[in-house]
Amino acid sequence: MKEALVSRERLKIAIANGKPDRVPAISDFSNTIPVKMTGVSTAA
Repeated sequence: MKEALVSRERLKIAIANGKPDRVPAISDFSNTIPVKMTGVSTAA
């Protein structure tokens, strides 16, 4: 049996127009990803 993807792998596949094993769920993509990548919040 194929192992399940971790959330980071699932998101990368979805962003690249691939087909992940299930739909990735993120609370707020527009703020979560930039903050994790840059450390700078986009929230006002």
